[in-house]
Amino acid sequence: MPSSRGCISSYDCIVKIKGVTTRPILFSQLMRSDGEGAMNPEELFADDRSPASEQERVHEDELHSLMRSILDWAISFLSESSQGTIRAIYFEGKTVKQHSEEEYVTVYAIYKRLARSYPVIKEIVLEELEGLDDETRVELEAMFGIGGRDGK
Repeated sequence: MPSSRGCISSYDCIVKIKGVTTRPILFSQLMRSDGEGAMNPEELFADDRSPASEQERVHEDELHSLMRSILDWAISFLSESSQGTIRAIYFEGKTVKQHSEEEYVTVYAIYKRLARSYPVIKEIVLEELEGLDDETRVELEAMFGIGGRDGK
């Protein structure tokens, strides 16, 4: 799993193509609602969701596995150099500069590979999702924040 990038899953890394941008937190958001001063980080970023049951965790793991398979399938349609670039940056956690130095190409060339790869990956992922049953497709779209096609 690409945990070094702070991604939950493989698809999460791919859809966060241009990096994870964090939204600045306003000072007013740091104040407690009861007026008792500022929140500590644990309170601010606490996960209020109840722990998932074992069955829910297994189902979620199955969905992650399915998405991983779909992504691997989509990546396999890319050129060998583009496959290597996607895997190095999004799965191995290398920077564009590091990968460009390893490949002996310019940083611009790596960005061009990435730019050419994204639409191919998106198109194949959307096609594969269309082939799934409606319930699974909706769950995957919600879990990974997958949008529809531009024309729809």
